[in-house]
Amino acid sequence: EFGKHLDYEFHRNKFSYNGGPVGWSGAGASLRYNSATKFTKLANEICTVEIFHNGRSMTKAYLPNLSPSKADAVYGIKVLQYQLNYLNASPDNRITGFVKHIKANNKDLANVTLLIDQDELDPELTENEIKKYYPFPFEIVDLQKINDAILYENPNYAYVKIVATPTGKGNVFMHTLTGASDGKLYSILVPRVAVGIKGSSIIKYNQRIKTKQLDKYTKNL
Repeated sequence: EFGKHLDYEFHRNKFSYNGGPVGWSGAGASLRYNSATKFTKLANEICTVEIFHNGRSMTKAYLPNLSPSKADAVYGIKVLQYQLNYLNASPDNRITGFVKHIKANNKDLANVTLLIDQDELDPELTENEIKKYYPFPFEIVDLQKINDAILYENPNYAYVKIVATPTGKGNVFMHTLTGASDGKLYSILVPRVAVGIKGSSIIKYNQRIKTKQLDKYTKNL
């Protein structure tokens, strides 16, 4: 089931609807009370795909776009399926151990070609510079090639998705390095701390693929 993660922030300011001060004003027949303007601001809107059981959300994946394409939807479903396969593989597997499980996959990333979306790459980076930080097979491609790899389940490729993920203090951008054929999670990269105002995000770190991110992909390997 598709849904949305939503945060609402309620704001009240010191001015009334007519621009005057909040509170009582005037006298006698003209006495009136000016109420504060109040509005609801929607923030942290992220599209999700979730599995429900008996009306309860069991697990979810965050999608890279608010209006997901077919490939975005397949990405989310395969991430969910990969989680479920891990949990079903052994009664000892717990979701709390999932990150450790992903770390064991890091080394396998060198065996596939990593597709990097040219629109999510730092425009100042050249292919030769990328090789200095990520000395494994990769291709800089347009989004269509990534979508085709996902939809046709090409086992030769993994790809980077930058996904907004909610925290208690705003969104952070998580990089997922995922297998095109089976949704295998080779690596995830997410900031440890989100410093922002609840309901909004001022964190721009991880919003693009830069040298720091490439270096961390390699260090994970």
